[in-house]
Amino acid sequence: MFHLGDSLMLKLVDPAKARAMVSMSVDETLVLSEIEKSGNTGIWTRSLKLRTKLQQQAVTKALKRLEARKLITAIKSITHKNRKIYIAAGVTPAKELTGGPWYQDQELDHVFIESLRKLVFNMLRSKGSSTRVQLADLVAKAGVSSVRLGVEDIQQIVDTLIYDGKVEVVPSAEDAGDDDDDMGHGASSSSSSSSSSSSSSSSSSAVGTTSVSGCTNRTRFKVARLPDAVDAFTSTPCGVCPVFDQCAPGGVVSPEHCVYLDAWLEF
Repeated sequence: MFHLGDSLMLKLVDPAKARAMVSMSVDETLVLSEIEKSGNTGIWTRSLKLRTKLQQQAVTKALKRLEARKLITAIKSITHKNRKIYIAAGVTPAKELTGGPWYQDQELDHVFIESLRKLVFNMLRSKGSSTRVQLADLVAKAGVSSVRLGVEDIQQIVDTLIYDGKVEVVPSAEDAGDDDDDMGHGASSSSSSSSSSSSSSSSSSAVGTTSVSGCTNRTRFKVARLPDAVDAFTSTPCGVCPVFDQCAPGGVVSPEHCVYLDAWLEF
């Protein structure tokens, strides 16, 4: 039961949840209501205490009863490792809480990230050039992740390869025709088969959206071309730096704060 404007609305409750809610106390009902309101971002015990105006002991008892009834789930946040965050059962927690696919047991999964970097790099080397949509589909088919990695996740991996100078963006005019074909093929495959709709939906749902790095689903990437000849300039980090034009003493990108230059000088 809920209000929509001046109207009182009713909705069906899942039978399993209805059975679990039988004989629930007032305290448990209050706590569950606040947890459900928090959505996929969850809520921790201190906020529950403030919102329900219950004593800490009552909140703790209600949480234990609700967990036993499998109405709520406790998860750990990567940003607040000492807090237990509670969400309603069946709700997928936000990436801000879990860290998404890059975290395992609250720790950054360096091994998985590096293996994925190598996989994406090898895919680009064998394919010549690809969009992040195509890469996401290839990674899904490779079965290296237990969860579906979206185009935004793949873009993050590609970005790290770009920063390392291993991958570069293909000029947009070079493959403009192919991009339209690729995106059209993705849309048609999504509508032609219900069995492939789940894998295509994450690719086609964000067509044309721009990432933090400025790339879109139409942007193509390829393995970066090495200098034709090595000289005194190209052998330094500055010679192959993708942001060399933005580098200036005292700037956001500057020689005095360049970790790559420091490492090269130490070597």
